[in-house]
Amino acid sequence: MSPRGERADFGFRVLAGLVPAEMYASAPLEALKAQAVTARAELFSKVGKRHLSDPYLVCGHQHCQVYKGAGVNRKSTDKAVAQTRGQMLFKGQRLADARYHSTCGGHTEDGDYVWTGNESDELKGTTDLVKPGDLDLGKEDEARVFIDNKPDSYCARSGKTARTLRWTVELSQKELDGRLNKKYDLGTVKSIVPLSRGVSGRIGKLKVIGSRRAVTINGELVIRRAFGGLKSSQFYVIAPNRANGNKWQIRGGGFGHGAGMCQNGAAGMALGGFDFKAILKHYFKGVSVKQIY
Repeated sequence: MSPRGERADFGFRVLAGLVPAEMYASAPLEALKAQAVTARAELFSKVGKRHLSDPYLVCGHQHCQVYKGAGVNRKSTDKAVAQTRGQMLFKGQRLADARYHSTCGGHTEDGDYVWTGNESDELKGTTDLVKPGDLDLGKEDEARVFIDNKPDSYCARSGKTARTLRWTVELSQKELDGRLNKKYDLGTVKSIVPLSRGVSGRIGKLKVIGSRRAVTINGELVIRRAFGGLKSSQFYVIAPNRANGNKWQIRGGGFGHGAGMCQNGAAGMALGGFDFKAILKHYFKGVSVKQIY
């Protein structure tokens, strides 16, 4: 087999076990093709950059991409991989920074807001609304209104976001204190105040005031983990009161970091008649799909 053939075979075998592990196989074909192209670009961009001392080029976990082997193969995802064979996402002459997540909640996020120092111009937040409006989700009041409603977005149209488009977590005082005090010696939590929000309304900096001291928590993922693993940082908090049963209530939207392609949004767009190239150009700014092998 020629080096070109070996590369193509390696790409197909890995993606055949990767695409159905990262996206549900019943998604529309054009969405699965968008996932295949995105995953292929991510796969090849990481080869030679990670796990340099390991016997494998990449790992099969979220650190690289989730891979579950040949046993998860599905006809639909194999078809998507085969029909996009050798196609990758580019920004100019380089492979695009092809990140993705489950559910944006109605708006995707800037990559450099999620990962400090990320300079990928293609990872710029964009609306996922079917009829875009004039939104400024960096403003606290607008973010709260957005979260409290379920706007008509492509991810909402996928039919798979009953638990991820909008969600609520309720915690007793003891439960909230227990989660936050695992890392921060706060005492009893008194107040939770968002200090900054990205273009999607995701919180990047949060102040928590406790009976012992106040702390500022930085970073989208760090914030989610501090509360015990929230679906996203696109949320706001309501303090205990009679109306909510004297519990802390966290109201949120979306699932994942929010940067790059929204997988449920891709499914919603595909159901609306968009092909995989249009889907990719919607979620990644200034990109093109190129045939490499």
